Amino acid sequence: VGGVIGRELAAVGCNWNLAPVVDVLTNPSNPGIGDRSFSSDPRGVSAYAAALARGLLDSGVAVCVKHFPGKGEAALDAHYDLPVIAVDREHLETIEWPPFRALLAEEQPLKAAMVSHVVIPALDPELPATLSPAAYGALRGEIGFAGVVVTDDMEMGAIVKNYGLPEASVMALAAGADLVLICHTYEQMTGARDAVLAALADGRLERDALQRRVVRTWLLKLSLGLPLPGL
Repeated sequence: VGGVIGRELAAVGCNWNLAPVVDVLTNPSNPGIGDRSFSSDPRGVSAYAAALARGLLDSGVAVCVKHFPGKGEAALDAHYDLPVIAVDREHLETIEWPPFRALLAEEQPLKAAMVSHVVIPALDPELPATLSPAAYGALRGEIGFAGVVVTDDMEMGAIVKNYGLPEASVMALAAGADLVLICHTYEQMTGARDAVLAALADGRLERDALQRRVVRTWLLKLSLGLPLPGL
């Protein structure tokens, strides 16, 4: 299936698929994940997600493992509201994170990971993972991921209802995101761009730190044989 999807994407010029989902469906009533999850068993999720990823990668299409730090237990859909998931560190270590560790350990240059709009108090009692330095720190440190990290769509209700998209975009980059995903509205995209430029000018964002994230994105492009801007 991954091979078929990858070949069809490549045929129309798409070189990056924001998949596979590696959330473990521990809450069967989860409205935001549902049948996007492969299994309620971390081992099953790891096996099926790895197979899908291999098919995509073999077709020359990059993948993105999502949604860190795991939202299989969520009772709300982040497209509309901000889920709070009251699980402990043991649950994260034994249920949510094994699929991330399994997939992100392989073929780093072709890999990316997506961080989600969920509050997990065991990591950060206030901020959703997308905006939380602690969540990015866990992905980089505890999972050991060195590739590109992208936010989930910042136009989701979980963000726009609680933070506003321009400010949240700055917060995400300050927390550790490499790329900010804005899926729908041109005005939101330009508003986020202007907010980021203002944050660079007033020192809220560090230019050197952002440049390192640009380099990570360039490495992903180079691994796919894509040209870099101006080169």
